[in-house]
Amino acid sequence: MNLVITMIITKDLKGIVFNIFNYKENDLIVDVLSYQYGFMQLYVRGGQKTTSKSFFIFKIFNFITFDVSKLNLEELSIYKSGSVDRIFDYTCLNYEQMNLVMFMSELLIKIKHQKDINYKKYYEFLEEIIVDISKKKNSYFLTNYFIYNTLELIGCAPNLESCYNCAKTNNIVAFDLKNSGFICKECFDNNSKYLMDKDILNYLYKLSNGNEITNNKKSYDKYVFDLLTDLLYENAGVYLTSVKYIY
Repeated sequence: MNLVITMIITKDLKGIVFNIFNYKENDLIVDVLSYQYGFMQLYVRGGQKTTSKSFFIFKIFNFITFDVSKLNLEELSIYKSGSVDRIFDYTCLNYEQMNLVMFMSELLIKIKHQKDINYKKYYEFLEEIIVDISKKKNSYFLTNYFIYNTLELIGCAPNLESCYNCAKTNNIVAFDLKNSGFICKECFDNNSKYLMDKDILNYLYKLSNGNEITNNKKSYDKYVFDLLTDLLYENAGVYLTSVKYIY
């Protein structure tokens, strides 16, 4: 289906900025996740100029309201005007939070061509994560929470309900990347990379239900992070260079 729409002005779009790069001498290309249309690329004339209002609007994870003079969901939409609804304050971030922002931005760039995402749900989820970063919640848990929900929304969520082979829900001992699911003791074949103990299982169950884990060990965060990033690669073909900065 061709999603190219052209009109004079499309007004009052809501968006979250997640990527910015310089184009030509003074212009910008900006990636946003919009509430109304999903992922969009904006062509911003003169956006590099410090005298331009656009220079202050387009910062990573700013929430913006904007108008476009040409709406093109397959290529570039032409930005006309806009304003910032909520500024993302980088000055309050620590090292781990900055790395999380970089990781999230890269992952959004890698999945922006996905077509079948519930964009409004994902927008609300991303808004939740950005607010939680500002509240200085556990960066490592937020990273895993972001990856898990992204996998779910692009249709690559792991099966955390039962053994992928026999559907039993008890005696879970490992997670199989190839089949993206748990393995029970009876089906276990010693080839699984990720073994499950009760603490890791509890972590995954809470993660899938959006319940923050406040007293977990950092080693658990890392173990689940490795599992989820491997799933991104195996199930969605997404490899992220920023993984090396998280731990």
